[in-house]
Amino acid sequence: MGVITTKPWFGLREVGSILSHPVTPPDARLAAQWAGEGDTPFWLSRSSWGMAALADAARARLGRDVRVWLPEYFCEQALWPLRQRPVDLHFYPVDERARPDWGRIGKGEPPPDIFYLTHFFGHANDHAQARAFCDARGALLVEDGTQALGPDAVIGQHGDVVFYSPWKFFPVPNGALMLIRPRAAAWIEPVEQAIKALGAGVSPGLQWLKESALSHAPGGRRGPGGAGAGDYFIDPQIDAMPQRPRPSPVTKPVLATVSLAETGRRRRENDAAVREFCLALPGWQAFDPTPSQGPMRSVFRLDSPERADAAHAALRQAGVVAEGWPGLPPEVAAPTSQGVRLRRTVLNLPCHQDLTPGVLTGALQRSGLK
Repeated sequence: MGVITTKPWFGLREVGSILSHPVTPPDARLAAQWAGEGDTPFWLSRSSWGMAALADAARARLGRDVRVWLPEYFCEQALWPLRQRPVDLHFYPVDERARPDWGRIGKGEPPPDIFYLTHFFGHANDHAQARAFCDARGALLVEDGTQALGPDAVIGQHGDVVFYSPWKFFPVPNGALMLIRPRAAAWIEPVEQAIKALGAGVSPGLQWLKESALSHAPGGRRGPGGAGAGDYFIDPQIDAMPQRPRPSPVTKPVLATVSLAETGRRRRENDAAVREFCLALPGWQAFDPTPSQGPMRSVFRLDSPERADAAHAALRQAGVVAEGWPGLPPEVAAPTSQGVRLRRTVLNLPCHQDLTPGVLTGALQRSGLK
């Protein structure tokens, strides 16, 4: 039985992409599927380096430490480069769908210089109020679309800066895109200088390619390991990130051949099959009732941490790499925090484009979920 991983495996198709694209297109052309008219693209290994560069650019413009607001439901590992800088991080409260809890935001806090609105798992967040909030305070609105396949009618349309992380959707070791929108044209030069200051370190890809090749060898594609009681609650270790802000040479040739439209269509079909199965289970509800146009995963909120833990273990035993959230910032620890509640009850399942609805529902049935 094969393992159902969170994104497609690197294979012969991608090898063909690399061989047929020894010279990748210019950055603007490569970014065309994600960018809007007049957007200025910057390709990076991870969006984390773009966040750091944006903070550096803001500090250079303002002449002081920068106030950065992020949702309390945020990945701590992604903040590593930002935490190496003199920034004032504030984690704003969210509601049960991880949207900004506007009724509790900003009470007695100095206003942000940079405000991040995250489109969690590819579901459009509350862009209209975020835009109004930032305009009233002179803050830069950053759309964190790193969990979205690409832009749609809402995602990528309202921010001053937009981030995408194609590496989360396609079989590449890394690769993120930072877009400066025309409305924020004054930021292009400061951001460009800040990215240059990060250095020319290139993220490696050879080891990743080796691991991918081994996984295809006979007996090499093993399961994710048996998860036991409580494993769902274990946060990964936070590691220092080597300063390699440039994407791997493997990344751009592969991304030059992908189709966001076709990828989105297949992901929506798979997500629909997973949703139909899981929403019939007791105690399961959709993270967002409106399906995403470009889902990163099929995401659910369970009615208790215990049910989430049991489901996580059952799925892993069946070879489905189900996951919880990868660890919250240490500042987010109050039991009453909605971010903490989401961390303990949200479970996401693969729905990537190399799967089919039949494969997914078959694995879900084998897991014995109930």
